[in-house]
Amino acid sequence: MPLRWERFDLLIARERFFERGIQSFIGLLHEKSFGDLAATFTGYDVSLCGKMLFPDNYNKEE
Repeated sequence: MPLRWERFDLLIARERFFERGIQSFIGLLHEKSFGDLAATFTGYDVSLCGKMLFPDNYNKEE
């Protein structure tokens, strides 16, 4: 029984964004197979998984 919803964000330093490991991880978040697997876990909403927000266009209402 879910008690409440929580949102988790991953912050990546601008100077590390293009490192191979970081890019591989971001790529994984966008793979259909990852979304399909994550969707099998009850109680998780992964619809925003992999969405990138940048400080200059971040909307706190999202």
